[in-house]
Amino acid sequence: MNSCSYKKDITAYRMGLLYGAEKKVFEEHLRSCALCQKEMQVEGALDKVLSARLDPGEIETYILSRVRLLKNIQPKVSWLYVLQIGSYVAAAITLLWVFMPMIISLMAAGGEGIARLLESYPAMPSNGIPAGIVGIGIIFALTSGLLAWRMMRE
Repeated sequence: MNSCSYKKDITAYRMGLLYGAEKKVFEEHLRSCALCQKEMQVEGALDKVLSARLDPGEIETYILSRVRLLKNIQPKVSWLYVLQIGSYVAAAITLLWVFMPMIISLMAAGGEGIARLLESYPAMPSNGIPAGIVGIGIIFALTSGLLAWRMMRE
């Protein structure tokens, strides 16, 4: 016989979910049924394998040690970080200083405001490039140079 009607009760018995008469009936059946005895042995072996402690391997040990190390490191504020933030703030202020008057003038002047703005904007050098844009370019060039230098050091 390849199947047994008590096979569904094996897991419940192993987990201690059978009580009273059900438990006694199953235990009596278990003494005489070779299929259920075999199934109990298989489940016992599976429990033994699945409940064994797994020790981490080489990679897991390395990762755990790095995580513990990084948790204990206190962040340090370097002068390069302060300089980087300062240059970003300076760039933002420069952008606002150059472009906000342009935007406000354009909104107030309507459709022909662009032509009048280009003719009357005081920051315009003779070659047509606003001096503020050149200043922004210099700030961004310095910032990117400092960040590149910092990345090369690391």
